[in-house]
Amino acid sequence: MLTATTTITAETATTKYKMSNMLKASKSTGRFKTLMQAVERAGLTDTLRSNEQFTVFAPTDEAFRNLPTGTVDGWMKDLPKLKSIINCHIVDRKITASEIHEMTMNGSVPSVNTLQGSQIKLKTNLTVQSRDNSKQTVYANDARIVRPGIETSNGMIYVVDKVLLAGVEEKEKRLGRPAIQNDRDRMADEAA
Repeated sequence: MLTATTTITAETATTKYKMSNMLKASKSTGRFKTLMQAVERAGLTDTLRSNEQFTVFAPTDEAFRNLPTGTVDGWMKDLPKLKSIINCHIVDRKITASEIHEMTMNGSVPSVNTLQGSQIKLKTNLTVQSRDNSKQTVYANDARIVRPGIETSNGMIYVVDKVLLAGVEEKEKRLGRPAIQNDRDRMADEAA
């Protein structure tokens, strides 16, 4: 069971998947079925199995289920939008847990660039558990990192509780389209 607070430290970063690339590690956890379907559909499997170093803020299946009904199906039919959404979750370098800790010390809110071209803001909400044991809740935009980093052969995976849409919403707004549509809105657009 996940707790409300996740400690992000170098010592707690898991090493179980260190020999696997991001694609294999993500598939083997069983928590990212929707994300992996989207990665495959968007043609990004080679990216996640390459030798380049990346950081992925990976939404769980539950995060995708929390979107309005029909949203994911709509994205699967719109490959440019799907690729843009997936790339909003990928940073083109490895960011370790200790780097996140250092970058967010003293209330700093640094941004990291995604493959999509948008930025993810990293922030913490330090909560004191006891006098000698403090934990911080770490966020990527408004998504809470719910599991310490999963280290792979080509980067880090951080499990998040929401789908990151900030960059997509900005891009879609410039194009005059919504980032998320419910089934009724989608059917009306298709009928027009």
